[in-house]
Amino acid sequence: MTTNTGPREVVNWFGAWPIALEGSDPAPIRRSLQWLREGGAVVIFPEGGRATPEGGLERFKAGAVRLALEANVPILPVTIKGGNRIWPRDQKYPRLFRRIEVIYHPLLPVDTSKDRDVLEARTEQLKRIIKDGSGKRELTQVSAAERSAREPASS
Repeated sequence: MTTNTGPREVVNWFGAWPIALEGSDPAPIRRSLQWLREGGAVVIFPEGGRATPEGGLERFKAGAVRLALEANVPILPVTIKGGNRIWPRDQKYPRLFRRIEVIYHPLLPVDTSKDRDVLEARTEQLKRIIKDGSGKRELTQVSAAERSAREPASS
């Protein structure tokens, strides 16, 4: 009997697990939170999958930022240039021996606010950092919602 080794099996072989942050099964999210709180790292593609065939970015989902906020951990934004040439969406397996460029950006701290405006602002900031791909920290204006979330409550 032969077994079919597909992408899911390869991911599991590396000790990883699929996570659908917008799905209905909370078990992978709880597992990821526990892993992060114990000092582990979680890799999430904020678009929910691989890039477009042309290498462009899809709409970012807030799940990665939401997970970081919940676990109170920073985000390490990473730009992967050329990944679409190695593993296009229509291919079951990656193409080997192609070049990609991986850029690690400075850590993006997250605050503990669960305010929807802060979540959306951080998700948009994450997208701009990854899309820019230069590795330089972007300076952005802090919104009123973020400022109020950072200020200690007055007694």
